[in-house]
Amino acid sequence: MKQAFCPPLTHPGMVHLFKALLPFLMKTVLGGLSVEISKADLERLKEYEGRPMLLLPNHPTYLDPYVMFELSKRLGETFQYVCARELFDLDRGLRGKIFQSLGVYSVIRGAADRESFRTSKEILAKGLNRLVIFIEGEVSHENDTLIPFEPGVIQLAFWALEERLRQAKKDPSALSTGSPDVYLAPVAIKYIMKSPCHQAIEQSIHQLTTAVGLSLPADMPRYQKILEIGQTVLTIQEKRLNLHPSPEDSITERLERFKDRLLTKMELFLDIAVPPQTTILDRIRAIRNAMDKQIYTYQDPPSLSPYAERMLEHVRLEFQEFYLELEKVVNMLVLKEGYIHENETPERYVDVLRRLEREVFGKPLINPPRTAVIKVGNIQNLMEAYPAYETSKKQTVQGIANQLEAEMYTLLDKIQSHFPFPPEPSLTTPPG
Repeated sequence: MKQAFCPPLTHPGMVHLFKALLPFLMKTVLGGLSVEISKADLERLKEYEGRPMLLLPNHPTYLDPYVMFELSKRLGETFQYVCARELFDLDRGLRGKIFQSLGVYSVIRGAADRESFRTSKEILAKGLNRLVIFIEGEVSHENDTLIPFEPGVIQLAFWALEERLRQAKKDPSALSTGSPDVYLAPVAIKYIMKSPCHQAIEQSIHQLTTAVGLSLPADMPRYQKILEIGQTVLTIQEKRLNLHPSPEDSITERLERFKDRLLTKMELFLDIAVPPQTTILDRIRAIRNAMDKQIYTYQDPPSLSPYAERMLEHVRLEFQEFYLELEKVVNMLVLKEGYIHENETPERYVDVLRRLEREVFGKPLINPPRTAVIKVGNIQNLMEAYPAYETSKKQTVQGIANQLEAEMYTLLDKIQSHFPFPPEPSLTTPPG
């Protein structure tokens, strides 16, 4: 059976080299990215050096791993990181080898990836390095909102705590820290535009307008232009899927039918039962997890017959189409009402435009310089919640996940309040 790339094969020389190259990468490849964290937050993390700690960042962009690597550099530590298994296959597997050397190992989403779970538990149980897990499980592509947190991450931390308690009972001296404690630290990452990005936003809107065949008045408000672009993209997708909205249908109704058509097709193929009131994001997560599980826990080709191997390749090709369809659903979520209009910041404009560009051009083009601001939340000792966990495991785990999610929203609001950036006059939609 295919397994995750475990245990992590961290190479100190590669970690040192990547840390040395990081400023250059942030300035060039990553579009002028910079990272800020307060001295107080750094000092709080340093107080827990050498103790088993699970760092739980949110995941708004694909830049987040670089931000966390920069955090490890400022702490003078080497972190371990968990990432989705499919990322190890990029660049013909070269990226996976590089990841491993930097302390990254993979998990097969949706599967009982015992090897990956064992490695995570071992890292925490032995207090080897701080472990980074993006608790949303997906890139949200939004700077101000979160995907519901994965309670399984909290369960993993409790398993590590139980292992440390067993070690303490058997041989207290085996614990390097002298106590079985395991800590959780929510880490908020929020991207701030410190420089005006008026021209970048205008250029993006112009390119999208041209690409979808629109001709819009120059004096039309930006927000309205983006809605027009989004509606045109939705109309093209409706034709592709043979959907026929009526003139009375709202954008919300049309968007719901579009998402349901695509997701239902995949759910039927994968035999996924959808409970009532399941959110779109949870449906997307379930589909992606089911595909990952089927692809990455399949038998290795050498043990398959030629016919079975051909069928496996057929499944992979079919799933490639499904992954693209999921990406379309995610991209079209930008049409949800209110995201820009309720708070017209440059950051939200860039969020939405990058989603539309990913759909229209196949990749985002707008990439103004951003500052990733890090804020560390309350560092929680899981030992304090262990009595409640012993009484009701599932309820305690879910309760902590909910608590962390609420705290993450508070941290994001705190960052925004410390870095106010009023929208440029031209960004604001005129009244009415």
